[in-house]
Amino acid sequence: MWTEELPRHLVPRMFSRALSDHSHAAPSWVEHLRNDAQGSDSAALDQSLACLLRTGRSLPQVVRMMIPQAWQHDMHLSAELRAFYAYQAGLMEAWDGPALMLFSDGRYVGATLDRNGLRPARYLITEDQRLILASEAGTLDLPPSEIASRARLAPGHILLVDLDEGHCIPDQTLMQTMAQQQDYQGWQSHHLVHAAGQDPAPSRHSLPPKQVQDPEQRQQSQRAFGYTHELLHQVLEPMAAQAREPVGSMGRDTPLAVLSERPQRLFNFFHQRFAQVTNPPIDPLRESLAMSLQMLLGRRGPWWTPDLNSHPRLQIDAPLLSPHAWQRLHKETPVGIKLARVSTCIDPETDWQQGLDALCAQARAHAEGDTTLLLLCDDDHSRERMPLPALLALSAVHQDLLRKGLRLELSVLVASGEALTVMQQALLLGYGAEALYPYLAYASLPEQPEAENNYRHAVHQGLLKIMSKMGIATLQSYCGAQMFESIGLDQALVEAYFPGTAAPVGGYGLNELASLYREQHHAAYAQHAPLPNEGLYRWRRDGERHMYTPHAVGLLQHAVRSANRKVFRRYMSVVDAETKRCTLRGLLRCRPAEPVPLDDVEPASAIVRRFKTSAMSMGSLSKEAHENLAIAMNRLGGR
Repeated sequence: MWTEELPRHLVPRMFSRALSDHSHAAPSWVEHLRNDAQGSDSAALDQSLACLLRTGRSLPQVVRMMIPQAWQHDMHLSAELRAFYAYQAGLMEAWDGPALMLFSDGRYVGATLDRNGLRPARYLITEDQRLILASEAGTLDLPPSEIASRARLAPGHILLVDLDEGHCIPDQTLMQTMAQQQDYQGWQSHHLVHAAGQDPAPSRHSLPPKQVQDPEQRQQSQRAFGYTHELLHQVLEPMAAQAREPVGSMGRDTPLAVLSERPQRLFNFFHQRFAQVTNPPIDPLRESLAMSLQMLLGRRGPWWTPDLNSHPRLQIDAPLLSPHAWQRLHKETPVGIKLARVSTCIDPETDWQQGLDALCAQARAHAEGDTTLLLLCDDDHSRERMPLPALLALSAVHQDLLRKGLRLELSVLVASGEALTVMQQALLLGYGAEALYPYLAYASLPEQPEAENNYRHAVHQGLLKIMSKMGIATLQSYCGAQMFESIGLDQALVEAYFPGTAAPVGGYGLNELASLYREQHHAAYAQHAPLPNEGLYRWRRDGERHMYTPHAVGLLQHAVRSANRKVFRRYMSVVDAETKRCTLRGLLRCRPAEPVPLDDVEPASAIVRRFKTSAMSMGSLSKEAHENLAIAMNRLGGR
């Protein structure tokens, strides 16, 4: 049911940006949208669909616009349909599942699966023209003689019933009809420019800025951006040689950034969140056809009045630009695409608040003009020019443009010497960057064939892995979604520059962070010392602290082999002492209190009555597992 008072939180991220965009003549009902922090994902989906219906689009078109099929790598789709999807992707990103959605407007009743199709949906049509859809076949017991046909809903497909006409509309017929409503192929040929992703002739040393061409100056830049011996030889070199991230342990026994005694970069204070649900995880390798890193750069047109004569868009197949693509972007800018470069470097003694305000003011001026691609660059760094943290500069600009209603006027690209690892690239994309150029990482690659392409491939595969942990299949949906939490940053800093990010533990404020970076900057240019070996991945006597030192491991092995309790207690005391210096749980203390009388504690027979297994869906477990769980609940008195 449509209501004029529609909270703005009930719309997807880019849709919400459009609602704050005052540069286009928005209809009056858009002004009724309010900013509210409440509402579920399902409510957001429902209200967004109702909002898009107000633009004059049909119900099936809105559903397909919000939840498109995996079209980017499907070569079996017609050219008309691919053009239709490309145009819709320029208006809003895909709403990722896994989800089975049912919808109706009184005339049409339909169902659609998300692009992965992880939710089961089976249906049958009876001889007397009844349609029955459920997550399992045989939900209703019907004799075979009454069943006219049966099938399952395929990933990304729509099952649509026209109640007025009394028949089903096949998905292929429906999609071809929508694709032919307007000249989407004409828009694609005139307004969509494809940028080359691969570098046909690698020439990396001719493209980075002068500061990193000379080996000595390159090492100085590496020190200024926090590079270490380990990052180059244990992370970057394997990526360049094997085209994948190096394999390591899932466990982390080093201190959190806020507890570390060694210099830290802003990236280290953020941690990727993951979806805590019972759905099967997306496999970015086996389900690569359903995933996409494609991005559309440039100015977006108003979503409420679809205009095929809108501004041209630049399509890239993946976010990490090659040196060749970066050079072409500067020398062969497509018609209608205008680039503007803004430096993120400031005087080392400048107040960071003033520096960020000036940076945001420059970005606003470009957004209000005719700029469509804004490049945030720190390649002019020097002893007198300290680069702001790339993540802080980006998020400050991104959030400021959002508040001013200008974010859709341009795309933000980041050329940073600081970003090297997959996690760092994911953070930049998650906080609003739409394309990246890690020039110092390219300049630091070893001299070997295909090093650049291998590194880029490793980063892209790593991004797919990170996205899959949240069940997100397209980079457009991940970009700007801020799927992170910060540990060790002051709440005021987070609210000012990373609003919406969970910050359960305080710590560094803006001034403390500035002091930390100034020390690293001055130290980088004060002496020509080799890169430090932090001992982050491997224990070093003079490196980063670890909870499990060789001494602790030796005590554990001795205790296990000898079954000696005293040795095991020594092992426990060593690990406990390190845990207090490395983890938040190690800082917790138990307050002395009176013990609770046993008579006040519920017996186990009473506690288990609150156990229930109804949250386990029918499709996630076998028949035998469900029956055994039911038996167990009956015996325990649970539900």
